[in-house]
Amino acid sequence: MIQSNSIAVYAKKGRRRSIFGYVLTILGLFMIYDELTLENTDSVMIVISILLTVWGCYLIRRGIQIKREVRQQASSMSLTTHEALNAIMPPRRTGDMGIDILLQKGAVAIDELHRLCESIENEQVKKAIIDIAITTNGIFKKLARDAETYDKVEHFESYYLAKAMKLLTSYKSVESSKVESKNILDMQEKIVVTLDSLVDIFRKIFDSLYEHSALEVKSAIEELDEMLKLDGLQLDNGPQDLYGEKFDEVL
Repeated sequence: MIQSNSIAVYAKKGRRRSIFGYVLTILGLFMIYDELTLENTDSVMIVISILLTVWGCYLIRRGIQIKREVRQQASSMSLTTHEALNAIMPPRRTGDMGIDILLQKGAVAIDELHRLCESIENEQVKKAIIDIAITTNGIFKKLARDAETYDKVEHFESYYLAKAMKLLTSYKSVESSKVESKNILDMQEKIVVTLDSLVDIFRKIFDSLYEHSALEVKSAIEELDEMLKLDGLQLDNGPQDLYGEKFDEVL
C-alpha cells in the first residue's frame, strides 16, 4: 500500500522507470541489430544487448505496475479528496498554440473537478470525480507527448468531459438544495449511475490513445524473439515472457 504522503513521489518514480525502460529496450534492440549486421558478430555484445533489452522490459513493466497502484490508491477513499487530487500533476505546455489551448481547457476542467469534489458530500460521487480527474489528466498528458492524438482528445474534451462536468454541476446544485422529494432522489440516483458509466468510458478512451504504442512495443519484442531464434540465442521463456507473464496481460 502506498502511503498517502508519498503518492506523488511514487508516481514520478514509476514514470522515470517506464521512460528509462523504453530507452534501454530501444538501445538493446539497436545494439542487437547493429551486431547482427556486422561480418564478425561479437557474441558477448549480443548477450549484453539482450540483457539491456530484458532489463528495459522489466522496468517498463514495473512502471506500469506502479501507475496502476497509484491509480488504485488514489481511487480508494483511504486518501482524502485533497491528497488524491493534489497528486495530479498537469502536463507542461508544448509550444504548439492549438495543443496548449486544449491543455489549458483540461487544466481548467480538472481545477473545477477539484472544487466540485470538495463541495459535494456523497462519497460515491467523490470517488467518481477522483477517477475522472486522474484519467482526464492522463489523457491530456498523452496529448502533450503525442500531437497525433489531438483530434481524439479534442472530441473527448468537447463532448465526454463537458457532459461529465454538466452532470456533476447538476448534482451539486440538487444536493445543495437539501430537498428530498422522490423526483430529486431519482435524479440523483440516475446521475450517480451515469457517472459510474462515464468512469469506464474515460478509461477506455485513455487506453485507446495507447493502442499504437502498445502495438509497436509488442511488434519490437516479437521481432527480437524471431531474431534470437535465428541466431540460436533463444531465452528459456522468450522475450514475450520476459516479465514472467504474457505481454498482452501486462498491457
